[in-house]
Amino acid sequence: MREHLIDAAFTDRVEAHHSLVTACSDDPDPLQGFADYVRGLCALQTADPTFVEVLTMTFPGGAVETRRAEATRGALGIISRARGLSA
Repeated sequence: MREHLIDAAFTDRVEAHHSLVTACSDDPDPLQGFADYVRGLCALQTADPTFVEVLTMTFPGGAVETRRAEATRGALGIISRARGLSA
């Protein structure tokens, strides 16, 4: 029951972040993908100041936690790709 409430409350924000990560990961230029990710992340946070809290929370099970974890791994991949070019 708790997972259903969490999913209902946070799905839209987690999906927005997941979509951003997917789009930026697909950019063939790692630095452009990183720059677009940072700009997109700032836009999401500007639109919803509580957005960063959703990204840093861990939810108990459910679809939101699965997508949040996927997006987090993807974001770390974007950062790693960009770092590999800046060294």
